[in-house]
Amino acid sequence: MSEIEESLKKLVVICKKHSLPGSFNTVNDLDNVFPSNLPRSTDVDYLY
Repeated sequence: MSEIEESLKKLVVICKKHSLPGSFNTVNDLDNVFPSNLPRSTDVDYLY
């Protein structure tokens, strides 16, 4: 399994342990934009 997959699994375990809300979604849509409700810098806008 890739390091990214392992890291995501660990993140899910931590979120469940601390009852953190949220979800992970697979997106293959290039028109999808960074969520407007999350703070971000102009660097993130450039990279995203």
